[in-house]
This record gives sequence, structure tokens and C-alpha cells, in this order.
Amino acid sequence: LPNNQNAKTSPTPSMGSEEKVKMTRLRQTIARRLKESQNTAAMLTTYNEADMTAILKIRRMIGAEDYDIHDLYYNACCDLALAGCIAEEIASISGQSLQMVKRYTKSVRQKGQC
Repeated sequence: LPNNQNAKTSPTPSMGSEEKVKMTRLRQTIARRLKESQNTAAMLTTYNEADMTAILKIRRMIGAEDYDIHDLYYNACCDLALAGCIAEEIASISGQSLQMVKRYTKSVRQKGQC
């Protein structure tokens, strides 16, 4: 980016010793495009509501009404670790990363070392 040393500056009273420097055309274009992308991205974060009745019915049938998805992954990984599976096997079965499997099964591994 070009050096703005020759640009006209005007001190602003609220900033104390800081100066307000006029933006170059390149910086104005970058700022405008950044703002446009932020406005567009905000529209992309909307979501559609889903019918959860089937999922809730299954959760009720297996007695997992009070669990969220994290709890279910955690319990499944711990059960697999207790059954003797290694972390790589648990990761391939659960679809979780190896790092998450190690985090989930840390307490099981610590009990096994006692």
C-alpha cells in the first residue's frame, strides 16, 4: 500500500494526539468490499427450522431425552474405550477427530492406569 505521509491530515479532538488520515482509493475499495462481504455473510447465517419430532421420538425410545449430541458422542467414545478399542478405532467409528477422542476418553485412560 502506498505511503500516506503527504496526505492532508486533520486532528480530531476525541482522539488526543492521533491524526485522521484520508484513505487512498485502494483502501476505500478494500473497505467497501469488506463491508459488502460482511453484509452478504450475515444473510448466509440464517437457518431453516427442522421438524425434530422423529429425532425426539427416537431419543425417547432409547432413553436419551436429557442428552445432547455432545453427551452422546462422549458416552459412546468412553464405552468403546472401556471395551478395549484404541483411539484410532474410536475415531473411525464415531467420526470424531483423534484429538476429540483423546479428550473424550481421557478419564477412561486415567482409570485404566490406576
